[in-house]
Amino acid sequence: KKGYSFFANMFGSTTSDYVATATYIAQSDSVLTPSVILYRGSQLTKPVNLGGQWNMNTFLTLGMPLKFIKTNMNLNAGFVYNRTPGLINDVASISNSYNFSTGIVFASNISQYIDFTLSYNANFNKAVNSLQPQLNNRYFTHTASFRLNLLSKKGWLFNNDISNQTYNGLSTGYNQNYWLWNMAVAKKFLKNQRGELRLSVFDLLNQNQSITRTVSETYIEDVNTKVLKQYFMLTFTYSLKNFGKAPARQFPGGNRGDDMRRF
Repeated sequence: KKGYSFFANMFGSTTSDYVATATYIAQSDSVLTPSVILYRGSQLTKPVNLGGQWNMNTFLTLGMPLKFIKTNMNLNAGFVYNRTPGLINDVASISNSYNFSTGIVFASNISQYIDFTLSYNANFNKAVNSLQPQLNNRYFTHTASFRLNLLSKKGWLFNNDISNQTYNGLSTGYNQNYWLWNMAVAKKFLKNQRGELRLSVFDLLNQNQSITRTVSETYIEDVNTKVLKQYFMLTFTYSLKNFGKAPARQFPGGNRGDDMRRF
């Protein structure tokens, strides 16, 4: 039907001599060289070429118009699989990771003065280790967001962007739920509204965070990175319009540059 769209993608790859990691965990204090001692429980890693690495990625999206509210709806879903080989104390280890994602987006086209986007995305992650089952884990993240842009005929603009981020299944202290709210108000003025004065605030609620999880053959690491939080910014922008075509250069004899013959 007119206005409908569908996209499907599947991609896979494999590496025959994958650069994997060989990890040696000392069972007792070991002297490697006169100046290097590997104490019990410490780890030594080195790169090693192994076969059996491959991954697969699929993505589907369906778009359709919702005429009764003058909005376009987009549905999407994806799946990612990674198989990563490794060695732990010379024993083969396989790490399998799975990611399932889904989302929905409503994007408006009501008028040139009103524009909004409402979206939701969910991700489910699972990791399975063949040699160390204590590293098996699963966690869930979701993001819900709403964007609203308003423009008046007199040149006033209002931008609002608010989202909610949730993490579940991480280590103690990392399962967070927070809001990120950005807002701006602006006024266009001067001839042809070429000037714009804008006041913006980032992270209005002062809750911004950045949390990531890393899963390897020997450990699971959750990291909360310190990020820039609330700040205000006042900006002035002037739009330079097209000045038109430059006049042709005049040459002796009254000829213009574009009239000269080329040999």
